[in-house]
Amino acid sequence: MMKKLVSMALMAALMLSMVACGSDNDRDDDDDDDDDVRITAVEDDDDRDRDNIFNRDRDEDEDEDEDKKDNDDDRKKAETTVREDREDREEKTEATTTAEPEEELPLINRIYGTSQTGWASIRTSNDKYYLYNMAENTLVEYDTEETNGSISLDADDATGNIAYVNSMFINLSTGKPLDTQGATCLARNKEVILFGKVEESFSGNTVSLGVVNGDGEWVYPLSSDYAICSQLADRTINDLSYLFTLCGSDTLVTELNSYYVDTVYSFSDDKVKNTSSSEVYLYKNNVIGADDNYLYYMDYSNIYKYSISAGTSTPISEGYLNDYVNDLGYRRGLKDTTAYVCDKDYNITTFDVSAYDNPYLIQATSDMLFMSVTNPAGTTYLAAIKPDGSTYFEPVKLEYNFNSSYILDNNYIVTLNTGAIINLETGEIRWSDDTYDIVNFDVASKKVIVETADGYYMFADVTDPDTLINPFEIR
Repeated sequence: MMKKLVSMALMAALMLSMVACGSDNDRDDDDDDDDDVRITAVEDDDDRDRDNIFNRDRDEDEDEDEDKKDNDDDRKKAETTVREDREDREEKTEATTTAEPEEELPLINRIYGTSQTGWASIRTSNDKYYLYNMAENTLVEYDTEETNGSISLDADDATGNIAYVNSMFINLSTGKPLDTQGATCLARNKEVILFGKVEESFSGNTVSLGVVNGDGEWVYPLSSDYAICSQLADRTINDLSYLFTLCGSDTLVTELNSYYVDTVYSFSDDKVKNTSSSEVYLYKNNVIGADDNYLYYMDYSNIYKYSISAGTSTPISEGYLNDYVNDLGYRRGLKDTTAYVCDKDYNITTFDVSAYDNPYLIQATSDMLFMSVTNPAGTTYLAAIKPDGSTYFEPVKLEYNFNSSYILDNNYIVTLNTGAIINLETGEIRWSDDTYDIVNFDVASKKVIVETADGYYMFADVTDPDTLINPFEIR
């Protein structure tokens, strides 16, 4: 505004000067010319001043507009930053609010036994039921309605991954009942299960047989075409349930036409072998094994080898072997100063115990005999000896009863009543302490089951009993 007033004052002065010059008639022409020159110069100066003033005004206006634009941009950026910060806080708040808390691992509050084939049946603190494969560290959840209740496992009821529980066969690897194709179990052992079915008709009964292995597979499909089936046409399913002893994976021994063993059948070659003897009256329930040419049976604490073709038998052990078979398939017996151990193939190993007083056999394999003995002072010790009588370790003084002892492999023994793990190589004994008690074991996986001080159950490898395993941490 000040610039405009100055400009107007200059113009007014110029106009007054021009009026004064026009009214002076006495001046000569030279003066008039000089005045014209001065007026023109002044006018040029005024024009330049006006232009400069205008340009300065325009530049200042442009500067003001640029400053305003910069301020607007800064304000918009600030608003954007504030808005983005607010949105980030809202997203984080929402994420924190909606995130689910980390689920606590289940604890095992009940053990329903082991199969001695690698499986344990468990219930968790959240009331779910699982089958735990201890060797592979895998869990299979099962429905108790589908299995008629919880699955209680026992070594006597297990064939590999198949267990007979709650009046049905259950595949432990799936937790579901086995499809038996409507057939009935006629016999079973640790290797296979024999199934049979009878279809009645006016012309006679049709008998079908089949064999399932420990993985639930039909190694011999259910069929009436096997050679033995034609000799069973007059039998009912109830008759068949008491007719067979199952040996190995494919051999049937039966008292088909008498009160004694007279028929041996093999699925592998589909042959029926008839046997009769005037020397040996063999009951099928005494038969403990078979191969292509022989049956093996126990009679009065001795094992005999019976020739199917000749009908004769010979003893293969000289000791007093008992009927007890440990979890690795060994029988044992003692006669005078010699201990006898028989393996699953009916091979006999003898142990010299002449250097020990009052030997009492606890467990055995073909390489090791675990027993209690007494020293000259009458004190009882634990000893593990080799067949030649030499010891694995210096005998350990016995302070507890070790009768309920079980071999997990050739190097370790577990005692449930005392809660001890014995290393047969070193003689070291790992006792249960205030941390846990050993309550069960599994031969196949070499795992022990322990109960912790707070009443829950965990697992441990027999070689590392201090490292407790919760299956839900490693699945």
